Amino acid sequence: MLPDDVWTEALVNAVVHRSYTMSGDHVRVEVFPDRLEVESPGRLPGLVRVENIRSTRFARNPRIARAIADLGYGRELGEGVDRMFEGMKRAGLPDPVFQQMPASVRVTLRFDTLAGRLLAGLSPALQRLFELIQQGGQVTTAELTERLGRSRPTVLNGLRQLVAEGLVEHAGSSLNDPRGYWRPATAPPSISTKA
Repeated sequence: MLPDDVWTEALVNAVVHRSYTMSGDHVRVEVFPDRLEVESPGRLPGLVRVENIRSTRFARNPRIARAIADLGYGRELGEGVDRMFEGMKRAGLPDPVFQQMPASVRVTLRFDTLAGRLLAGLSPALQRLFELIQQGGQVTTAELTERLGRSRPTVLNGLRQLVAEGLVEHAGSSLNDPRGYWRPATAPPSISTKA
């Protein structure tokens, strides 16, 4: 089960940081068997990027942020995302995943503790590889190779291990498909049982 303060913070962030100049769209909340997704119209504001979202502060709508804080739903600017990470960690759940979509920002909160246990059992290098795929949403092998500073065979070996764990999947006709990319697995990992 997700901690109340974590999912509340995800909703507050979606309201406070959404782009109100974008009409015809709204904050969306979707609940799946293994996760909660909150998507807010507009791209990340100012200097905020997925990579620095825990440490960079920027209020797109400071008056809304002040009103939310006065109502007791938020605290200081920039604290909320870090509190979300800490809350998920305390609950033994995977870190929140922030994704920059073409016209929105999505945060995914997984409450599938099996995925959390699988991640905890991986080497730090594989955890970092999985983290980059989660953050990017759709990342090519070349991008992963560049960001990790590793050789293509080493990265592919790590990707195969993540596929075997059921954590990531490849979209494309082959591993050499220039349009192919890696993404978090759409089906949650499962434990195989043998009779």
